[in-house]
Amino acid sequence: MKAARRLASLEAYPFAVLEEKVAALRAEGRDVIDLGVGSPKQPVPEFVRATLKEAVDRRAETGYPTYEGNLQFRRACADYLQRRFGLRLDPDENITACIGSKEMVFHLPMAFLDDGEIALLPTPGYSPYWRGATLCGGRYHLMPLRAENDWLPDFESLPEEVVDRAAYVVVNYPNNPTGACADIDFYRRLAAWARARDILLVSDEAYVDVYFDEPAPSALQTGVDGTVAIFSLSKRSAMANYRIGFAAGDPDAIAAMRKLKTNIDAGPPDFVQDAAAAALGDERHTAALRGSWRRAAAALTDGLRRAGVDARMPEGTFYVWAPTPDGSGVDFALRLLQTCGVVAMPGEWLCAPGDDSGAGRVRFALVESEERVMEAAERISTAGAELA
Repeated sequence: MKAARRLASLEAYPFAVLEEKVAALRAEGRDVIDLGVGSPKQPVPEFVRATLKEAVDRRAETGYPTYEGNLQFRRACADYLQRRFGLRLDPDENITACIGSKEMVFHLPMAFLDDGEIALLPTPGYSPYWRGATLCGGRYHLMPLRAENDWLPDFESLPEEVVDRAAYVVVNYPNNPTGACADIDFYRRLAAWARARDILLVSDEAYVDVYFDEPAPSALQTGVDGTVAIFSLSKRSAMANYRIGFAAGDPDAIAAMRKLKTNIDAGPPDFVQDAAAAALGDERHTAALRGSWRRAAAALTDGLRRAGVDARMPEGTFYVWAPTPDGSGVDFALRLLQTCGVVAMPGEWLCAPGDDSGAGRVRFALVESEERVMEAAERISTAGAELA
């Protein structure tokens, strides 16, 4: 038996590689603080768990869920979008559920990429953007994110021959891994550019409620025509294990996503949708999470600076994107792990194949408790010269 060539062509998933190294150290009895993988470990709010438990019993005799999500959930999504962004979207035409935003992001090329067409993708970033294209035999062109451009893609300088073949462009703000935010002017420029060229704008807004200054905008505030935004409950409500999210925007794009999903899955469980609807209706728990991540980011940034690392406070997300003293994210991450027992993700591992825009940086995911992140900050500041 052999695996398909398309699967064999993929490099090892970096998160899995890092988890193996962490497991080996823990087997030796080391106390490891894992800030590598962006999987929130904060408890799911009690009212969300209570809603889930009640819904399991209430829906005991239901069959498969609906592909696009039940109407109650889609209405909760529409209410959230109106309250948060001032948008008025039709739950039937403009919204569809997904089994976590990763599923929807990964399947974008299957829905929108024809032979010979190109996806425009940011790097460093979320690997399902390019892995999804690779596994469906599609092509992509990378848009490197660099500090000198405030971690925004320079879409206006893309080669004309690439733009002419582009089917969709993906952006992600607040941004993983850089922690940068985009303002509404950026979205207006990008949306106008994309619409003029009949390129679908896909905005991955998984972290849109994790901001530390002004509330982060949505690309949908520039209009829904030719635009889709993808949302996740994993970050705003710590519901990563529930696998629930939704996409909203252009009705034709939403219809295409729904058509694809009818051939792939049967939709997220209704009782999970009920819990997610409750979470979308409450902002207090999200504000509390945001405050906790702000304090954790400030503590870790301070610890890195005391160790001689020129780290900057993120504008959003729960990531700290820090430069390394020796210019190698991999070497620094390994030294950090051995010296401090703290896991960070090398920036090189967050880049698409052939790209080096994340080189010389590491990403810290503030997914442990505040106390553990503060302990990590203290370990790093104490190590100081050993990390230089």
